[in-house]
Parts: sequence; C-alpha cells; structure tokens
Amino acid sequence: MLLVARRVGLATSIRARAASSSVLPAGAIEALRGDIGVARQKTLVVDEKRGTTFISEPSDVYATPMMIWDMEWHVRDLVLERLPAEYDSVGVHVAFDHSAATPIGSAVTVETTFQQVHHKPKITLIEAETVIRDQVGELGRGVHRRAVVRKADVARRIASRQASLQQVE
Repeated sequence: MLLVARRVGLATSIRARAASSSVLPAGAIEALRGDIGVARQKTLVVDEKRGTTFISEPSDVYATPMMIWDMEWHVRDLVLERLPAEYDSVGVHVAFDHSAATPIGSAVTVETTFQQVHHKPKITLIEAETVIRDQVGELGRGVHRRAVVRKADVARRIASRQASLQQVE
C-alpha cells in the first residue's frame, strides 16, 4: 500500500511568509549537510497506542498512521538536534509505503537517513528517508520533508490564524 500525504499549500505558505530574519545560521546548515547519507536509528516497542483498532486480538498490528507518526518524529528529533534553540522544523511532505505487518509487542527499529538539504536565502528544506524494520525484515519505508522555521515566526502565524478563525465564527 502506498500512502502519500501532503500538507497542501504549507510549503508555499512557508516560502511566502519566511522573513529574512529567519535565515538559518551557516553553522546549522553545515551540521545538517554533514549528516547527509548517515543513518541514525532508534528502537521502540509497538505498544497498543501504535496498533490498529479494527482487527481483533491477537491480530492487532502496527498501524500505518503510527508508522508515519514515528517516522515524522524521528526526523524532527534528528533535525532539532542540529538547530539553534530558536528554530524548529515543520513537516511539509510525507510519502510512505507500508509493506508488512508486525504484531503489538514487537520491537522495531526506525532508521532515518538525511538525503538532501535544500537551502535558499529564505528557506531550508530537509529531505530524509526512513525505513522501519522488525527482527524479520522491512515493515515500511518513506520520505519525509521538513522546513526549518523560527519558533517565534510560527507562534505569530498561529496566533494570526486563530484570530482569523474567530472572526469567521
């Protein structure tokens, strides 16, 4: 099964609203680029929160949305380790192929490799590939893109959006 989720317009919105004050320092860009091609892993146990809710026990398995969740958070954590404190990243694209099932209680490895760092004057995009495996083999694989943002800029945009939504109500 191939699942592609795209936050429509978010990347365009980020590019359009990025201010020159949001330019990422060169040292952070180099830290990100220095990890291109390097695989980073974390291991976790598939608990009930990560399982399907529509298959009865004992057949509950690692759910596709939770695999994507684990992929997105692993990429974010790896990006965040390389950024100055006032920066974070937001997801702008996900493509994921869930190829095998593993039951609740299985230990899985989430392995992420930075593929590309696109840096332009007002935006930095990171593309990473993640492979999720259990002890038998591959469960899924995906590509995730994140845009680096200044936390204060995101907070202002969220506040502005919230004010606009209140006007609509």
